[in-house]
Amino acid sequence: MVTHSLCRLAWIVGCCAVAVATCESFAAERPPFYQGKTLNFVINFAAGGPTDIESRIFARHLSRHIPGNPSVTIQNMGGGGGLTAVNYLGEVAKPDGYTAAYFTGSLFQHQIKDPALRVDIAKFGFITGVHGVTVSYIRADVPPGIKKPADFVKAQKFRAAGLGVSSSKDVRFRLSFDLLGLKYDYVTGYNNSSDARLAVQRNEAQYHDETLPSYRTQVEPQMVKTGMVMPVYAQSGKYVQHQHDANGSHAAKITSRSDRDSEKSFRFSVERSGLHSRGHRHHAFSTAPGSWRSRRTVVQTSLTGIA
Repeated sequence: MVTHSLCRLAWIVGCCAVAVATCESFAAERPPFYQGKTLNFVINFAAGGPTDIESRIFARHLSRHIPGNPSVTIQNMGGGGGLTAVNYLGEVAKPDGYTAAYFTGSLFQHQIKDPALRVDIAKFGFITGVHGVTVSYIRADVPPGIKKPADFVKAQKFRAAGLGVSSSKDVRFRLSFDLLGLKYDYVTGYNNSSDARLAVQRNEAQYHDETLPSYRTQVEPQMVKTGMVMPVYAQSGKYVQHQHDANGSHAAKITSRSDRDSEKSFRFSVERSGLHSRGHRHHAFSTAPGSWRSRRTVVQTSLTGIA
């Protein structure tokens, strides 16, 4: 009887071993989920703005870090102050792991319960957040003339270009202006910072702010160095240091608060004029509600390769 029981136990253990070996064999033969697939990135602002530039930088490097090396496509979906794409992800996109999103400002709109936001962002598959630095600038010809950042508090009435009443960008600069007692007209509804920047270039508006990718590539070479605008402050624990080059052109140096030497030499710093802001701006990588956690984790893990 004992011998028979031991034989049966050995047979069961043997079957389990074969089953495990078979499963491991299948797992080894199974190709990565994203192999031969396409991962679509939805961006909640139109092409040419900082959100678009930042997301394309990530998309350019993301594929080679994901097992299977999927193709990555970009889908710009501007409108509604960035909420058109957010609602699309929650209401239309399939939770199949093939659609991800790079959003700016949506978490803020969720916090203030914007009625235009029809979906619950808390149900989205959060992948990661991206920290950014925002630089504010104003036309140098705003009366009585903006020759250094501290002159911003002396600015007479000007028009500030925004993206939407509930946009975190708009709320931040309006709060700052109101606290400083500035006189300004608020013009909002631009599809992205690219359109708002163009309005400043045309003098239809005089103020806007952008994160570093578009500031460095568009604003600084085309508007700051030509003397059209003056950078006045940066958000996220940074300073804007006003400088002149050998030709007398304006320049701005973004420095960390930990850079004590630069901090001491800051004679025209925004901090001295009381304009320094330590706000934060985050961009969120997300997937549609109900997306498989395992597929989201694959993309999440791949970001460590980029970082």
